Amino acid sequence: MIFPVIVEDQEEESGLFPVYCPGFPGAVSQGTSKEDAVRNIKEALIGLLKSYRSSGEEIPMSYIDLKDSLYWVEVHEGELTDGM
Repeated sequence: MIFPVIVEDQEEESGLFPVYCPGFPGAVSQGTSKEDAVRNIKEALIGLLKSYRSSGEEIPMSYIDLKDSLYWVEVHEGELTDGM
């Protein structure tokens, strides 16, 4: 699975870079650098996907066409198992 993520400009007050995955409710995070934000959103996506999978709920995603996205995050099937 590959997800588009958006890393916003660094917040002046906190110094952090907010990041989110459009089309996937609740997939938000932040980081001290853009790279850190991307790593953190991947962990958030893995946690959300595991939660939906274990509860049997359908993943609430909608397709978003983001040709100008700066980053894409790939989550491998093996990362959704407890033995990561």
